[in-house]
Amino acid sequence: MCAVLIVLSPALGAISSAGPSFTSDYTTIGSLYNLRWIAGKIGFAAAGIALIIAARYQWRVGGTLRKIAPASAILGVAMQFIWLDSTTILHPIIGTVFFLWLLVIGTMLTTGRVERHFIDAYRTND
Repeated sequence: MCAVLIVLSPALGAISSAGPSFTSDYTTIGSLYNLRWIAGKIGFAAAGIALIIAARYQWRVGGTLRKIAPASAILGVAMQFIWLDSTTILHPIIGTVFFLWLLVIGTMLTTGRVERHFIDAYRTND
């Protein structure tokens, strides 16, 4: 969405109800930067909340996922610190750990290990 706004911003500035806009490009860039900043923080925090929720289900399923569940929960909580400017030094570390977590879970999904755990845990005896 931000990329679309960046591409359209000159056209949107020229098409205003008051006629052509002569605002500085720096103002547009600054507002788009702020939009990207807040969207990134909201997205990262939402992913952290999703990890906290996923950790509960991972624990319930058991197996390998039970071993990953505490790390998922801790990572999810750590991702909430993106809102604190005093923890800026940790942002790249937490982001890297989140990327590695995605690789591990993605590998488990690709190999079918996650599905087998969930099927075994939630199988209903008909």
